[in-house]
Amino acid sequence: LRGTRINCLNFSLDATQPFQIAVTVYDQLGNFVTQYRETVTEQEFRNVTQAPGYTGASLPDASEDCQVPSASNYGSPTTLTTNGKIRVNVNIYPFSAAGRRFGNGVYIVKIDRVDLPFNGCYNAGGAAGVGEYGFIRYHAEQKFGWMRSSSK
Repeated sequence: LRGTRINCLNFSLDATQPFQIAVTVYDQLGNFVTQYRETVTEQEFRNVTQAPGYTGASLPDASEDCQVPSASNYGSPTTLTTNGKIRVNVNIYPFSAAGRRFGNGVYIVKIDRVDLPFNGCYNAGGAAGVGEYGFIRYHAEQKFGWMRSSSK
């Protein structure tokens, strides 16, 4: 849409295994404003990172434990991922949990991410392998200023 402007808090992350994420926003006094939660399950992660009929040059040969993606084994734990990682974009729109718009001021965003256990075949630079990934926890905190615009 021409002239449309979307203002929101946005960040990206790379994921190499299924994960849970919780983004919580507080005002400058530490009062809860809003929260975003999402889980990417093991099956959802496989569905994104496996591609049936992939013909890229970087996909390794099948091994004893891993198979090249096809229409019949799509989403299977023994199917290779084509890349092994996904880019996740998170947008937090400037509205509180009660539906009010953010006011002018400083806000604190806390990002908690837990990578979930994942066991499967992966593509490591042209070589097939079977890997097991355990729990990994991440935490970040950032302050940001927000100012409403009077123009529409």
